[in-house]
Amino acid sequence: MKRIVARFYEEETRQSGAGEEGGKEMSGERDHGIDPAGETMESFFEELGERDEVYGAAIMRMLAWQLEQARLDSHVTKTAMAAMMGTSRTQVDRVLDRRNITVSIGMLARAAHVLGKRLKVELVDGNEVAAM
Repeated sequence: MKRIVARFYEEETRQSGAGEEGGKEMSGERDHGIDPAGETMESFFEELGERDEVYGAAIMRMLAWQLEQARLDSHVTKTAMAAMMGTSRTQVDRVLDRRNITVSIGMLARAAHVLGKRLKVELVDGNEVAAM
């Protein structure tokens, strides 16, 4: 899970233009006063108070990617998927957009269902999340 979070965070940073050469991120300067050298990404985000936000965004992005892969593997068009879900093609685009992390669990479950999948949401102890 840590690798997935780091990969999605790095991709999001690249897409947003943060960390470009000459910027604070590349020069090592940081406004938050935390030196990440030797730390894990998880502990770094924990110190910034952003760990839960980063995990949440990574999970949503991963789900969107998995749904898109399932759609492609099933040879289902977005238009057909929208019809099976009883929604618009625009809403399907939102569900499959990895940058959109505001999709509801209900909509994700409907998308998974029409692709022959099942969404599994699980509540675990906080200690278990850190062990991922």
